[in-house]
This record gives sequence, structure tokens and C-alpha cells, in this order.
Amino acid sequence: MNRAQVRPASGSSLLKRIVSGLVFAALTINIVVPKAGLKIGDVPVTVGTVLCVLALAGGMLGFLAGRLMLMTSITGLALLLASYMSVRSTIGWLLGDDSIEYAWGLVIGPLLFILITNVLTTNRDVEIAARIVVVGFVIVSAYAMLQFILGVNTVAIPGVTVNLTDFQAGQEWYLEKHNRVGSGAKLFSTYQNGNLLGVNLLLLFPIVYEVVKKRWKIPLLLVFVAVCLLTLSRSAWLGVVVYLGIRFVFTKSATASIAAARIFAGLGLLVAGVLLFGAIPQLTERLFRSDLDSLTRLSGRTPRLSQLIESTIGNPIAVLFGPHTISTFEGSAYEITFGAVYLVGGVVAVFLLLVIQIKSIATLLRSADRVAVGVGYGVAVYAVASLVEGGFWLPPTASLFWMLLGVGFAAVARGGRVPTAHPFGTLDSSSRKGQVRNPPRSALT
Repeated sequence: MNRAQVRPASGSSLLKRIVSGLVFAALTINIVVPKAGLKIGDVPVTVGTVLCVLALAGGMLGFLAGRLMLMTSITGLALLLASYMSVRSTIGWLLGDDSIEYAWGLVIGPLLFILITNVLTTNRDVEIAARIVVVGFVIVSAYAMLQFILGVNTVAIPGVTVNLTDFQAGQEWYLEKHNRVGSGAKLFSTYQNGNLLGVNLLLLFPIVYEVVKKRWKIPLLLVFVAVCLLTLSRSAWLGVVVYLGIRFVFTKSATASIAAARIFAGLGLLVAGVLLFGAIPQLTERLFRSDLDSLTRLSGRTPRLSQLIESTIGNPIAVLFGPHTISTFEGSAYEITFGAVYLVGGVVAVFLLLVIQIKSIATLLRSADRVAVGVGYGVAVYAVASLVEGGFWLPPTASLFWMLLGVGFAAVARGGRVPTAHPFGTLDSSSRKGQVRNPPRSALT
């Protein structure tokens, strides 16, 4: 990796520890209780977003103090995207737009990615991040099961597992979050919407699977598939199929035992699927209501996206920089990630984000580090599912995407072997040394 030195490094271990703590806290909250907080007006103010801002503020102090900054092709692209969208968002604000969700996903998010690649510098740092992902996935899944069995409001903790302002809307607050499907409702755990739970699990679980010990892999895989099915989110179902395909089906089995394990896992998933669809009417109803026309139209998303493109294609400025606030347009693309990126940043932003995703997937999946490989699978699966529903404009999802991407590249850079994540395994000796590859590389050390 190429490293660009901003200024000579000097010691600041206290600042590094503070910022690392804020990063770990933000990662934990954005996984476990992403909606914890309330709304001021119509703007959600969550604990996770506050922690992200505080972490970035601490990181900025480190950079301004003259520490080293890790600069790679990916961080350079992320910085370019953040800089471009900062200017584009400023223009939008000057023209009267008061929304912040677009700026968060394409400005704050890339900066979080750069921060994490500079803060997580040791084996121990990446190990902690892996533990947070594993334990967070278990907690979110367990809460989802409790929610399914006991009822939404029975297990709800206002201000923690559900936004306080949303909860105060009444006993059926969750149905106002587009969770109603026929006679039932989507499973959403602490994410308040089934589609959002689904796409976030697609980012998380591939990491979990790569780092837990073998005896936990199949049980957790079954939990992942079951929860994603119960979200009743067809984008999540698509993601599960893609993940199972690229991780298990379209790969070579290195040994007979691995092949047997995959066959066993496939049979287990088949049995679990049959049992779930037989026992839960909402699943059957959702599946058989998914006719070919509805699927090709992506529940109305495709016509709106086509309308957006057709209404702007004749305006070069709108095409390059996005029609939002600078040109009239028809249609929308809020759910489809790249469509929404086109809306607010044009083909410039689409190109930058697409290159970041492609280069990241290629780099991470070639790594020998299991955390990096897990992140690579997660980003690849999310990229496909986000063509239907990405949830990218909600700060918790965008924050999680960029933070996990940062964890993946930190794992690539550290050079140590991946530890097996606690509590489902034991740590290997390389993770306890806390050594850094080619030190110093941190902006805060």
C-alpha cells in the first residue's frame, strides 16, 4: 500500500484510544440499536450518529495535529467522493434543500471509512471490531425472535430499541414504517423496518460466518436465513440467494469434508425453509403474491427510476451532477441505491461509488484475512440487493456500510492472521501481540 505522509508523526496515544473507543461504540450502537434516540422536528437524532460525529471530530484533531494519514487508492477515491458530494450538497443547500440524509451517506460515510482505516492499526483493534459484529448479530437476531414470539410492543424499549418519537405515535407505530404485508407484518428487530433489517444483515452475517468457529457456522447460518425470510423483504431474500450462491455453490470445495458440510448445510436450509413456509402463512402469502410483473417492476421502483432517467437525459448538467435541486425531473429512486446516488450526485457520484465497491470487493476477497473476506462478501451481496432496496439514505445503514468497509481494509493492512471471534471461539496468538505491519501508519498514533 502507498502511504502519503501529511506531516511528521508525533505521539498521541491518548487521542488514539479515545477515538478508537468512540469508533467501537458507534459500531456497536449502529449494529445493535441503530434507532436509539428521538426526533427533533422530522430529523432523527440517534446515539449512533452522535457517536460517529464525535469520532470524526476526534479524528480531525489528530489529522490537524500533524499525524500520519494512510492514503491508498480506495481512501483516495473515498476522499474524492466526500469532497465532490460536499460541494454538491452545499450547492443544494444554497438552493433551498434542507435534507441531510444524502450528505450523510456520501460525505460523512466516506470520512468514517478513512478514519477507521487510520485508527484500527493492530490485530487487537480488528479483533474487537470482529467481536462487536458477531455479538451484535446474535443480539439483533435474538431480539427479532423475541419480537416475533412475544409481540412488537411487548419487547420494545422506547428510545432504545425504537425511536422514542416514533413509539409515541401509538400501538401500531411500526405499521406506519411500511411493515404491513397482507394480513401480517415484517420482522424488523431494532431496525424499525423489515427491508432495513434485511439489508443490514446482508452486510453483517458474511463477516460472522467467516470468523466464528466451525461448530457455530451452520447454526448461525440457519438463524441468518430464518430471520431474513421473516423480514418478508424480497430484497433480503435476493441477497440471501446471492450470498449462498457466491459463498457456497459457485466455489470449489477444497476437501471432501467441506463438500459434505455444504451439502449438509443445503439440506438444513431446505428443511428450515419448508418448515417456515408451512408454519407461517405470511411467508407463503408473500411468496405467491410475488408475480413476475411485480418482480420485474421491483414493486413500482423500476418505472419510477425509468421516469427519472428519461426526464433528465436531455440535460447534460443534470446527468453529470444529478437533477436534485438544480433541474426539474419526474419519478424517483429513493430505495435503489445507485438510482438515488444519480438523483443527488449524477453519473459522477455513481461512477465513484461503483469504482469504490468494485475495487473493494476485488481487494477484500483476495485477502488471506477472514475478516477482510467476510467484509468483501458482505459488500458484494449488499451491492446486488441494493439494486432493489439499499436503505443507503438512512444514516445507520450508510454508517454501517462505510464502517465495515473500513474494518475490512484495516484487516488487510494489519498483516496478522485473523482471530476467531469471541464468544464462539478462542483467540489465536497473533491477535494478542497487538503488532502493526509497517508502523507507523495511524493518523492518531
